[in-house]
Amino acid sequence: MQTANPAPSILKTKQHFEILDGLRGIAALCVVVFHFMEDVYSDYSKNFIGHGFLAVGFFFCLSVFVIALAHGGRIARTASNGQYPVNFALC
Repeated sequence: MQTANPAPSILKTKQHFEILDGLRGIAALCVVVFHFMEDVYSDYSKNFIGHGFLAVGFFFCLSVFVIALAHGGRIARTASNGQYPVNFALC
């Protein structure tokens, strides 16, 4: 009986955090609602989502974390010989 060959390290996937995708979606939705409500109420004190612009920073922080998590091992392996910027640009 043959045993299955283990997958090469390049094919192994990283751990996926669904909660981060959900938080990014909520942040994006908050920004959309903020922009809609900005047209409805020009006075921010009447706007229930008056600080919705803060969701932009939250979205970008989460996105950077997700990208760093996905590419972290590749950065460590290729940063020493300077290939990572080229590999990242080609992805």
